[in-house]
Amino acid sequence: MIDELEEYNLEAIIAESNRLLQVIGIPERYCKVMLDSLPFRSCKISVGDTAEDCTPDVQRRALRGAVAKPEGQLICIGSTPDDDSAFAAASWIMRQLVVEDGAVKKNVGIVDAAWLGNRGFIDVVTTDQIQNQYKRQHLPSRADGYTIYNVTMGSDATHCQGVRNLLTWYTRPIKVVVVAGCSDPYAFCLGRLYKRPTICCYLRG
Repeated sequence: MIDELEEYNLEAIIAESNRLLQVIGIPERYCKVMLDSLPFRSCKISVGDTAEDCTPDVQRRALRGAVAKPEGQLICIGSTPDDDSAFAAASWIMRQLVVEDGAVKKNVGIVDAAWLGNRGFIDVVTTDQIQNQYKRQHLPSRADGYTIYNVTMGSDATHCQGVRNLLTWYTRPIKVVVVAGCSDPYAFCLGRLYKRPTICCYLRG
């Protein structure tokens, strides 16, 4: 995790990880975002027949725990009025994943949900492909994590099915779904994608 680096050449590692994240499509303004500076708000999470409040502190702790043990995590992040804050939080997650043991090792990617639909392939750029000077290719099974963006509360059934397909095909990597205009990410993930998230977050900014 990049937040835990102390003994290594921190400046050079951060510069390289930020460069890779920008090339795969994460805006530069998100590459230095700090988790504690993001505008988290309480959200509801269903537990049995009741809905429990998930506070901002709980959400931050959950995200830090997820990047420490990322395999199989499904994180749904909603934000209002747009997806700016949610994408910033997702970028923080990807940034933590890129660095391991003081070096840029992890392979992460971002996926525009508009390219999914019900097609049998995924057009995506990952950090591993950039390091090896590859062009756009299918998301490799070896990916360590990916963020799906360009999902909104108004996304139609085909759009949502494409997202669900990706979540189903690639179960091992940590998966982050960014939803614009969404204040109840748990309900969206379960009700529209038919997937139960391991972590939900809501931001308003």
